[in-house]
Amino acid sequence: MEGRRKKETSFDAKAIIYKNRIDRGPATFTSDEIIRWGKDNLYPKRVKDYISLSPTASGCNRRFSEFCFGGGIDGVLGETIVNRNGETLNDILLFSINNGYSQLFCYALHFNFNLLGEITEIFAVDPSIIRKRTDGLTCQLKDWDTTSTDFLMHGGGGGEIVIDLFKKQDPLTGMRRDGLEKYKGQVYMFSIENDEAGYPNSPFHSVLNHLNYEKESQIYQNANIVQGFSGRTVIKVPLKGSGDQASAEFKKMESEINEMHGAENAGRSIIIKTPLNTDGEVRPFNVVEHLSPPNVDKSFVEQNKASRVAITSTCNMPDILIGVQENGMFNQASFADAYNLKATDTRRDRGLLAKSFDKVIQASVWKDLGSVSIQELKLDKDGG
Repeated sequence: MEGRRKKETSFDAKAIIYKNRIDRGPATFTSDEIIRWGKDNLYPKRVKDYISLSPTASGCNRRFSEFCFGGGIDGVLGETIVNRNGETLNDILLFSINNGYSQLFCYALHFNFNLLGEITEIFAVDPSIIRKRTDGLTCQLKDWDTTSTDFLMHGGGGGEIVIDLFKKQDPLTGMRRDGLEKYKGQVYMFSIENDEAGYPNSPFHSVLNHLNYEKESQIYQNANIVQGFSGRTVIKVPLKGSGDQASAEFKKMESEINEMHGAENAGRSIIIKTPLNTDGEVRPFNVVEHLSPPNVDKSFVEQNKASRVAITSTCNMPDILIGVQENGMFNQASFADAYNLKATDTRRDRGLLAKSFDKVIQASVWKDLGSVSIQELKLDKDGG
């Protein structure tokens, strides 16, 4: 999308663009006035965090976004500037897919209107900051990520914005209610499907445990390397002296062993001083012992493989599209087949996105530029 030429649009003289964006007026509302997204109201954040820290999910999400966006919105409409920031409709579509649809099966837009009730500005909004309100007419926007339960339960002391939902109320009615300068516009929240609370489930919903496993396994592997006992051979030598002298030697030895952590010590020999006898009897021991990696390492490897399969299967993502196959082989023909398969598989997604964006355009000052159509992503001759 970089370097794309942006075509200016001549706004109708009557199409007055109001400068008030959704950054006005804090308000406070009780928990009874919002519909929670998940039991803790943080479902979107948890999903996004899991995706970002799961290598497999990140790869699936990236590829899914690419195929959903395809070649962008066809014709002059896709390159039309739709807000004061100079963003084109293709920019809005790309943000909506990358930060919403590909992760949560939904996206959100904010509109400003003219005196004729037509949309004159379109801004992409992260849907994770939006919560529907129980009145069915408005939504509430704020950063819901907080460790304070009281803040979540009772709406907090500021930073929230209440705004009308698109098509639920007449924008002209809102202007008369709030005044031209204070009217905040409307928010449109599109989702592919809704649960009982009115929110979509993530494409990764059924495998969130596997996403979390990949995240946690990386933490384990790092800790095992940084903090784990990295020596591989133990050499035992007789302990000299007794009493306080022996105790001092033991403490010194313990300190030295505690420092034998981290990858830089991998494979080193650890010398342990051992008493030769107890109560006059010779204590049997092996002078040299070799340590073996704990079985838990193998368990993590096997579970990671299972998680990868579960995630790619749920996303219907051919493994070859997100990395080299397990056997290390790469076949151009197989890649092309997988590429074309995914392009076909996401045809419905592009159709839903195009239809929902067209609904917006037909209510805007750009309705005469035609309807929204999203081009399919094509595999170039070099296979990229």
